[in-house]
Amino acid sequence: PGVVEGLPSAVTVTDVDGTIVYVNPAWERMTGYRSSEAVGQSARMLESGIHSPDFYQRLTETVLAGGVFEAEVTNRRKDGSLYIEEMSITPVPGPDGSPAYFVNLAKDISERYRSRQRLALFEAATRELAAARDLAAAYVAVLKLVCETTGWVYGEVWEPGPDSLLHCVASWQSP
Repeated sequence: PGVVEGLPSAVTVTDVDGTIVYVNPAWERMTGYRSSEAVGQSARMLESGIHSPDFYQRLTETVLAGGVFEAEVTNRRKDGSLYIEEMSITPVPGPDGSPAYFVNLAKDISERYRSRQRLALFEAATRELAAARDLAAAYVAVLKLVCETTGWVYGEVWEPGPDSLLHCVASWQSP
């Protein structure tokens, strides 16, 4: 545990039923839970509800068969906020060769993920601007793109008019 406790990556050890038997301090910092709150609980305590049952079925089948499962997973912290972790779950065989424990090494990649999303949005907006026939079409195209990316169902673009008042020059609403 001394070496594992000093790792910058979050470490979770579960038994074959998914019950947490150990977490390191990096896991506590990433999730907001203390070790005493997690040990004895199901690893499902972090599930966000975003991933399908099929996702968890593939995870379970892979590690029970002795394989390593790697993915980017959206989980929920103790405070309810979501984070994205890059995870790798490796089975640890018992005396009979079948998995006895699972070790999950994880890293919070939320900021890296948000950066990738911002870059993709910027690139898509640039393409929309280049393809627009005029400024009004550009406003609507980029506004629609931003709304779709952020999950907003309605958006407006306002700019000052010749009378110094703000005027709505574009709006978009999801169908």
